[in-house]
Amino acid sequence: MVYAQAIEATGVEYDTLRREAWVSGAVELCLRKHNLSWSHHHAVAPLPEDEQREWLEYAEREKIGAVEFSFQDENLSWAAQPL
Repeated sequence: MVYAQAIEATGVEYDTLRREAWVSGAVELCLRKHNLSWSHHHAVAPLPEDEQREWLEYAEREKIGAVEFSFQDENLSWAAQPL
């Protein structure tokens, strides 16, 4: 389904669909955690797969909410230190 069709079918804006598609493509299904929010997965999307796994497992294990789970700067420094 192309974006125009998805927008018409869902009423969701283009930028939202594009962002969701990017995260879905960047974070493999096998790495996703059902008990973490979309925001958690969005935060790790730019990282290599092994780092995505570590951070998602860390957030799940430590019960870190989406607000605390965000990058501080473009150098990928975290508010919380993993493992």
